[in-house]
Amino acid sequence: MPGADQQDMSNSIIFWNSIVLDVLRDTGARPPEASRAIAMVHVAMHEAAAYKTLAAGQDHSNAACSVAAHIVLTHLFPTQSRVFDSALGAALPDRSSPSTESGMSLGRSAADAVLEWREHDHSDEAVPYVPQDRPGAWKPTPPGYEEAYAPNWPMVTPFAIGSTSQFRSAGHPPLTSPEYAAAFDNTKSLGSKTSQFRTDEQTEIAHFWADGAGTVVLWNLIAQQVAASKPVSLLDTAHLFALLNVALADAVIAAWDDKYYFNLWRPVSAIREADGDGNPLTEADPAWEPLDATKPEPEHTSAHCAVSGAAARILELFSGCDDFSFALTSVNSPRITRSYRSFSQAAAEAAQSRIYAGLHFEFSTNSGLDKGKAIADHVWRNGLRPHDGRISSAGLVDGMAAAVSENHRRGITVTLTILDEALCEVEQWANGRELHSVFYNERNRLQAWQRQEILSEIAQMRIQLQELKETLHLEPRVEDAGTAIRGRCSGLWEHIVELKAKHLRRYGDVPSELGDYIDPKAEQLIQRILRILETLKRRRPNDGDGPVQTKE
Repeated sequence: MPGADQQDMSNSIIFWNSIVLDVLRDTGARPPEASRAIAMVHVAMHEAAAYKTLAAGQDHSNAACSVAAHIVLTHLFPTQSRVFDSALGAALPDRSSPSTESGMSLGRSAADAVLEWREHDHSDEAVPYVPQDRPGAWKPTPPGYEEAYAPNWPMVTPFAIGSTSQFRSAGHPPLTSPEYAAAFDNTKSLGSKTSQFRTDEQTEIAHFWADGAGTVVLWNLIAQQVAASKPVSLLDTAHLFALLNVALADAVIAAWDDKYYFNLWRPVSAIREADGDGNPLTEADPAWEPLDATKPEPEHTSAHCAVSGAAARILELFSGCDDFSFALTSVNSPRITRSYRSFSQAAAEAAQSRIYAGLHFEFSTNSGLDKGKAIADHVWRNGLRPHDGRISSAGLVDGMAAAVSENHRRGITVTLTILDEALCEVEQWANGRELHSVFYNERNRLQAWQRQEILSEIAQMRIQLQELKETLHLEPRVEDAGTAIRGRCSGLWEHIVELKAKHLRRYGDVPSELGDYIDPKAEQLIQRILRILETLKRRRPNDGDGPVQTKE
């Protein structure tokens, strides 16, 4: 990974992202602390970058983002303060201009707001782990037999999702089930330290996605490549990394909720003590060892997979498609470099790595991927606004947004709604829509590369629309289907009446045979349009969504 001094400081988001990744790697941070720290840094930088959008047009974004990142990092890693001071000096060699001073002030405000928001998020609370005496319950694992790690993390306040249990999985297969036995045998065979079935490449994959903050770091490195692949503004870059790392932090919180809710034993315990699981299809091996050392927390769900599922989905949504070719060097095994054709391919490989390493069962890796994707979709749809409302996702305090009048909001909302509605239709065509009716037919000759670029631009536009919506506190319009039908049909009869003979005379004499044929047809069409409109006025007694109206 390139050091901070090698980064292009024209984009402070990437510069400080590299600083954070170096610290996470050097300190050996585990996924809970790593994901929380990097999310806090990027939320603070996003707030600082977005302040600039409604500021006095001064180019102080880099100063604002740099100071925000510096303050948050120094608070989280005080022993690394010299590193952060040096980075700040490199990012802001000249701090004397009014623009820089203004940006630094905004950066301090953004950092202070994020630190205040996360001050009481329960991340530092001590929660004792209560052992359970039953087959399948987690217990300390060899070789270190460490105590349960971070049993408090299910209590940590999420960054974007509604609660830690909002995306709780359905659980794991019963220990006595064939599904459990199949997953058991798969990990036992491929994940053994001395496996004769695991290929050299599968061993490399296991080491590539090894434990620690590695997965969080790797997906941020992938995001750096995405941001560098095409022109992206500083604000859009800030939005990407904030969305990504908020999704990763919440994916880890949700995975930890699963872990301590279901409290399932790790494969090393399950395989060594299979005689007590009540399943005739499993066979114990008291000497079995996993390829990699087992970490001290329950098995289900895999946090690595939740992180990978969330990251792949955010990057897909940001890019407008899943296809993206990239190469990556491992954090913990720098001699290993692997190449991928898509985000989902990398996420699927990360999931498989946990089986090759002997650390998880397949039902837990699959559950983790699904959980991560669902959380990413939630974060993408709902933006970055924290639950307490102290910080808007566009970085403006409520008082600043309140200066916008309601008339302005209504006018802006109408314009953006028209744009958003048009984007929905364009997106359908880019996704292959080709409607066929009697007189209306579509021909879709868009090539794959055209569709990909159109979808990518739409994704970028939606990021901007989300920013405008949250910055200006705009209320989105919800179009009722009945209202939409009524609006499209109300004026149709005026067009259909043009089919009648007396109107066709403007084009020349109308043969009586044509008039006799087309006039009743036009009238029938008009009556059917009117019946559609009349249907919308009526409600059946069991509809339950409005007063019952009957046709007079």
